[in-house]
Amino acid sequence: MIELFNLEEAFVMDVCLTDEGWKIVEINCINSSGFYPNTNVKSIIKALNIYFSN
Repeated sequence: MIELFNLEEAFVMDVCLTDEGWKIVEINCINSSGFYPNTNVKSIIKALNIYFSN
């Protein structure tokens, strides 16, 4: 879905699989995103820091 609709270098996109295929449900700034309990947020922050430092 990112290839179809890319907004920025870092953002959050919620997608779902429907009877008609994959659809975008919601797009948000990464700083207002919610994470699942088992998400390793520290690794996300590290990756973003490395990406934007280069």
